[in-house]
Amino acid sequence: MRRAATEMTPAARSQGAGRGICPDDGPPPPWDGAAMNSTKRLISLSVALICAAALVPAAASADVERGDYTGTTKQAASAGGGPFTGKLEISLGILSDPPRIFSIDLTARLSCEDGSTRNVRYDEVIYGPQLDSKRSFTYRDGGLDLRGRFNTKGKAHGKFSYVVDTCSVTGATWKATAE
Repeated sequence: MRRAATEMTPAARSQGAGRGICPDDGPPPPWDGAAMNSTKRLISLSVALICAAALVPAAASADVERGDYTGTTKQAASAGGGPFTGKLEISLGILSDPPRIFSIDLTARLSCEDGSTRNVRYDEVIYGPQLDSKRSFTYRDGGLDLRGRFNTKGKAHGKFSYVVDTCSVTGATWKATAE
């Protein structure tokens, strides 16, 4: 007995025939949302969360202007002389994310135990500290303790102390603006 062209054998039906794959097989079955199981949903959600989390640090650090900041250091009058104004240059990495200090160049006048003063320069290229979520940093190297904060308008400020041999300065301040 010969079957009609539209009738399928049970073997053909179990292999997926008659499900709308070929134009002669009839309309495709309606979409069933339940076919997306919980594993696929979990994977999709995980990928979306990872993408969102990757954007957050970039957005948080994007508000700090990168590049070179130039400014001055200010120190109160010491026993050996009047107030002192030095220079300061800080480089904030252009391609680093999160932002990172790359170089520091500052001059300061240190008061020595013998009553004299000494002008010193600190000039280092460093792969320094990252800015935290408040755009601030702390850098310590030998006798230098430099703290500061960057704002969103291309300005930075902070305090520092510096000790070299028997000479030191504490409570000095600095301010800088982006070039």
